[in-house]
Amino acid sequence: MRDLSWKPLATVTVTARPDVLWECACSYLEGPLNVRIKAKGEWQVCPKTRCGPDGALTEGLEDDTLLKNAPIGALIAKIGGSTAEKPLETGATAFAVGSFCVMHLAPEARGALYFAMNDKVKAFDAHDGALDVEIEIAR
Repeated sequence: MRDLSWKPLATVTVTARPDVLWECACSYLEGPLNVRIKAKGEWQVCPKTRCGPDGALTEGLEDDTLLKNAPIGALIAKIGGSTAEKPLETGATAFAVGSFCVMHLAPEARGALYFAMNDKVKAFDAHDGALDVEIEIAR
């Protein structure tokens, strides 16, 4: 088993913004690279539903969310693309983060690192709150 030497890249606050799909946390990453992300805090999916970075499990999985394999309310991320797109339709590398994630970026992966609350686009206007997110990297 290889022990990676993790180096802090950034600590950011990811706000559940109703006015933008994705929030840029780092302007450029390039693979091959290992990325470790830790998140904590609580945000609001809708007025009656609050959750942490692992999402609102009672809300389930929906096909029409930004990332259909992650629960509604979960912290998700993508590499590349823009603040205003669904990642799977543009080829950006998207993945669920939750409260803890280690992701290996392939050599061809490059672009900005974005975060979002997973939800249906038409439901973003009910979002509120924020998560504290630590990003570390290792080669």
